[in-house]
Amino acid sequence: MKRFSVWICLATLLLTLCSCSQASMFSEDLGSNYLHAVCQSYSGQRSCELTLSDNACINIQCSFTHKDGTLDVFITGSDGAVAYQGNGIDSSAAFVVQLTQPDNYTIRVEANHYTGSFSFEWETAGAAGR
Repeated sequence: MKRFSVWICLATLLLTLCSCSQASMFSEDLGSNYLHAVCQSYSGQRSCELTLSDNACINIQCSFTHKDGTLDVFITGSDGAVAYQGNGIDSSAAFVVQLTQPDNYTIRVEANHYTGSFSFEWETAGAAGR
């Protein structure tokens, strides 16, 4: 009977270790002008907000390192107007999105079994067009 109990304990431990290796992992660093995240098979949603005042513009540097899964990215104004939308991002990329209309914006990321990283860094410049 002892031998059977030992085998049950070992099998349970092995199953627990195997399931942990498949678990979703997510680490995030959010500051006043950036959002950085590293994901391993992460499914979920993250967001952050930024404000653009009159006579200014914001340049958002967007970077993605893709290994697996997909990512949807939305940058929207307070009324829901879409300033940028990227559906099914499934490759590594880097680009800049420029916002010039005063508003409160939301950057929202929706991940589906995403492994990789994403990063948004923004800076506010003086009057738009200068």
